[in-house]
Order: sequence, then structure tokens, then C-alpha cells
Amino acid sequence: MPPIRPTSPVSGCWSPKHVPPKLANGSPVASAQPLWRLVKAGHVAEARNRPIDGIGVELRYEWNGELRVSQMFKTWEELEAAAEDKRLELEARGWESSSLS
Repeated sequence: MPPIRPTSPVSGCWSPKHVPPKLANGSPVASAQPLWRLVKAGHVAEARNRPIDGIGVELRYEWNGELRVSQMFKTWEELEAAAEDKRLELEARGWESSSLS
């Protein structure tokens, strides 16, 4: 499934002074949780997920700790399938599984 792209400009701008929104219970929006981690030649690739209240779940691909790609999915099953496809693609290119701890 291709990533969901906005059809119009996204409201607001990112700022280094940005404060994350709060959920109804007052806690910050959940941070991304790891799904898998792969390593190759000293580099690290990770897939992380983050629920976004009222929207769905975000799949984040990070390379060496930096966000490279983010996709939104309405269901957990769609996110899992996309993450698995990417993991298999990278493993076919020589990346190897690594502990998430």
C-alpha cells in the first residue's frame, strides 16, 4: 500500500519550540515503540509504531536513529504487513536482525 499523502497543505509548521499535544488524560502523545531492528556494516535500521488518537497508527522507519520515512495506517494489520515487507526487503539486501534492547 503506498503511503498516505496529504492532498492540501498541512496546517501549522514544525518548530524546534514545538510542544507535543496532550491526550485527554494529560499525558503526552505516545512515543514510537520498536517493531524490529536490523544492522549492516555498523548501520542500524528500525521500524517503530506510534498510535495517533483518532487517526490510526504511524509506521516510522529510522536509519541510525534518524527518521527517514513515516506512513499512516488505519489498522494495525496494514501496519504489520508493511513493516514485514520492508524487513524482508532489507534482509534480502544483507541486513541482519539485532536485539531491540
